[in-house]
This record gives sequence, structure tokens and C-alpha cells, in this order.
Amino acid sequence: MYDYVDVKHIKIITNSLTIINRFKNNPAFDLILIGGPLRELTEFVGYFTRKLVREIKVQKSFIGVNGIKDECITTADEEECAVQQIILNNSNESYVVTDSSKFGVEAFQVICNRRNNRDRYRSKNTV
Repeated sequence: MYDYVDVKHIKIITNSLTIINRFKNNPAFDLILIGGPLRELTEFVGYFTRKLVREIKVQKSFIGVNGIKDECITTADEEECAVQQIILNNSNESYVVTDSSKFGVEAFQVICNRRNNRDRYRSKNTV
């Protein structure tokens, strides 16, 4: 994703250490890390994370997923799912960041259903 961001200045709010590490050396990005219990040394989840995310309103949100099947956008972890659902509800525009290997895959927890959110979640085919 970093390679496709072409802005002069942007604020990134995340619970992901991967995202922080990816953008930390670029002065065009103001980074805010949301804390809580650390899961698998990659991201913060749990009660404190959800509590902090509930207080945030953003223009655009980007979430990673484990699967997209039959209009369901899914993830493998219920704690991660809860955080993603909150930020989706607190954003004006929402985007799923994934690759073609996730299509046709159904993971454990449903984040949202595209059928019920057609106005909010749009897909764009890219080459």
C-alpha cells in the first residue's frame, strides 16, 4: 500500500505495528498508534483498543481481510473483527485492502456483508 500513497501530508491512525513500521520513516505521515493487548506481535486488539477506536471519526478507513465470499467480508480473529467493525462504522468511506487469493475464501468471523452495505462499500477492479 505504501508504494501507492502519493500525498504531501496524511495522518494514519492504526492498531497495526506492521503499518507503523512501514510508514515511520516518511515525514509525510503523522502516525498515531492505538494500543491495547498485543496480538501475535503484529497488532493491538481487545477492550482498550475497541474503547479508543470508538472515539475516532475518520474520512477513510482501510482494512485487511482473510476472505471475501458470497458477499461476506471475513477475518480469522474475533478481536480483530470487532475493531474493524467499529472503524468501518466510524468512517465516511471504507476500503478493503486485499489480493486475489482472498476471493472465494471464507474465514471465521464476518466483518460485514457487502449486500447490506452497497452504498458504503464499493469495489473497483484494478490491473
